[in-house]
Amino acid sequence: MKDPKLTHLDELEIDEPIEEPSENSAPDVSESAIHPSQPLNFGTHIAILVEDTAVQMAAVAHLGRYRKILDVDKLYLTHEQQSSKERSILINKSVTDFINKHRGPFSVVSLAISGRETVLRNFLLPKLKKKDLASAVEIEAIKQLPFPVDECTYDFRPISLVKSGTRRLYNISLMAATRRLISDKLEPFGELKKHVEHIYHATDVVGRLLPYIEGFDDLGGYTTLNIGQSQSEIAFYRGSSLEFYDVFNIGASILGKNPGLVSYSYLAESLASEIQTAIDFYTGRFNRAVSNRIFVYGDLVYTNEVIESLRTNSGYFFERFPIHKLGFIAK
Repeated sequence: MKDPKLTHLDELEIDEPIEEPSENSAPDVSESAIHPSQPLNFGTHIAILVEDTAVQMAAVAHLGRYRKILDVDKLYLTHEQQSSKERSILINKSVTDFINKHRGPFSVVSLAISGRETVLRNFLLPKLKKKDLASAVEIEAIKQLPFPVDECTYDFRPISLVKSGTRRLYNISLMAATRRLISDKLEPFGELKKHVEHIYHATDVVGRLLPYIEGFDDLGGYTTLNIGQSQSEIAFYRGSSLEFYDVFNIGASILGKNPGLVSYSYLAESLASEIQTAIDFYTGRFNRAVSNRIFVYGDLVYTNEVIESLRTNSGYFFERFPIHKLGFIAK
């Protein structure tokens, strides 16, 4: 098996003519989003996300631009299973059974990853040809990644084109993950890991759902909150492109076995503090405001007490991610 490649969605090459500004006008600065290519797929796409506390699996049938969800499953691991030697065996069986159930002609298997051993960086580079751009990104990766390049795998794509007079700049999104993390997440696949064709960052992929939300704006700001069992993650998008995310050690597990209103309030208060810290950092770093609307998904998303407590403990409007309203999901 070749070294797995972290697929930062698909790079879409553009080659636009340079527009010469008139002699009497100052050069205007504009920015336009660059969307990942959307190839016509056929067959079943199987996606697996292995976390410390759960395994999430999904199978979607593709027929060109038509998609239909075939199966979704989530296996929760008890505290004992998370630390036991049988954990790997249990996950391997679940993953293997799910893949064998849905694998067929033209099927594709993907691994989703997330967490602290992944990193995202955004920076501007001149609009270069593909080969030259890759070389320039490699230099930036050495400078900006928090771990050695030879200990990670990374991918990139231009997410927008900035025009200023005759200048053309790519806004580059660079995603990286340690090889140790990828190896660890592939281990439960056993012999089937040779069939894993793509590795995606789970939070990056969520951004691809945003354009299907009513009133979507290509360069608008969007925020999501993923509540997990032991960790939660807040993510900030410009349009469908992920710009920044932060992971903190607060999750549903702090509610205990018999949660009440006090427990929900404590969880919401703890989350609200971390959320505000992340928002302050994001607005300071990217110099733009955050939407008052935050989409919530993950554990406890259908627990009204959590949503209401989050609204009460912060100045933001929290709502469930409207997965049931996404137009591409066939009924």
